[in-house]
Amino acid sequence: MTVLATDAPGGFRPEPWVEAFRHVARTYRLPISAENAKRASQWQKETSEEERIRTIARGGGLRVRFAAAEGFTLSSGRLPVIAELRSGELAVVTAISGENVASVALTGDDGMRNRIDV
Repeated sequence: MTVLATDAPGGFRPEPWVEAFRHVARTYRLPISAENAKRASQWQKETSEEERIRTIARGGGLRVRFAAAEGFTLSSGRLPVIAELRSGELAVVTAISGENVASVALTGDDGMRNRIDV
């Protein structure tokens, strides 16, 4: 058995991405099977992390565009946005107020919303 770096502890974990895309899919009222999306990602272990993330998104009828944090401006027209935090956690930004306060759902928190300044 060959162990790829992405399968090592701390490597690519599809579960947070599946949860984040499920949250986004609910925004658009799209059905998504978490198990099917996770399995599709596991079939592509030898591809890049970005390609595995795209596969998970396609499983829910979504498309992904990757953008660097530098120079990216959050606006209500771009929402929802999945942001990968420095800690590795994923946050789904669902709303931004006029006072630059964002409503976010962190993966692993069962969709509980938090408010943060942006």
